[in-house]
Amino acid sequence: MQKVRARVITGIQKSETPTAKDADEKKYSIADVLEPKYSISRLLEMKEMSTILPQCVESYKQNIVGFGLQLKYKNDETKDKETSEMIAEWNRVESALKYMHMEKSFIDILKDAIDDRETCGNGYIEVIRNGKKEVVELEKIEDASSIRVTKRGAAVDVTYYRDGQQFQRKKKFRRYVQIIYGNKVVWFKEFGDPRIMDMRNGNFDDSTPVEFQANEILHLKIGNGAYGVPRWISALMDMYGSRNASELNYRYFKQGRHLPAAILIKNGRLTEDSEAALSEYASSVE
Repeated sequence: MQKVRARVITGIQKSETPTAKDADEKKYSIADVLEPKYSISRLLEMKEMSTILPQCVESYKQNIVGFGLQLKYKNDETKDKETSEMIAEWNRVESALKYMHMEKSFIDILKDAIDDRETCGNGYIEVIRNGKKEVVELEKIEDASSIRVTKRGAAVDVTYYRDGQQFQRKKKFRRYVQIIYGNKVVWFKEFGDPRIMDMRNGNFDDSTPVEFQANEILHLKIGNGAYGVPRWISALMDMYGSRNASELNYRYFKQGRHLPAAILIKNGRLTEDSEAALSEYASSVE
């Protein structure tokens, strides 16, 4: 009896799980840069794929800052009369909030950052200071997937103010690096880090020229890790399944139904051209 070899012809399957092992893996080759558990870019894409996530994110934005912000004293129960120093400080803070950005309100900046935080777990705000080390501008980082986080460095002295008193404490800070278009690198220091950093290489150097001194990043994240994880992550596979089911249903009506087929050959064999044609067709079927 003549033996016939059977071959299964299938299309190439692509994994949809948004792990960090994506095409942007090269962005983690910089020293001390940590790799997130999930691909940030893939998580951001989920907002466009899901039928419910955009509405949930919008609800968080509205409920957190959508109703406005109110400036208040730290101690609301104080019975003390306002002093001239208190009034001057109040006016400075009020003015800073009003002019924190020339094109957007302070609330809009927070909304944009919360949008990223609720979508991918991470929202980044660039903090810009003047020559007096006063915060004068906030700028939301447009692409959250372009930011990478490093390990915590050595502890440094930080000054804290509580109830009119000054305290010195040790704190470890992270560094942030933004990778744009795969090759341009810009370094940032964590918000509150008192050291001078060179934005070109991420090194702390007091002799760095003013024009190359790094700005700070305020990292809004969900969770306690180096990177945040979105609160909807447990529903990830359900969301992918729902999306794939919708796409399958759409292709059913758009392309028509494809039935499984078997080709049986008796006392003969396919030519190489025929086998190649069938293989190409099977791979193209969705």
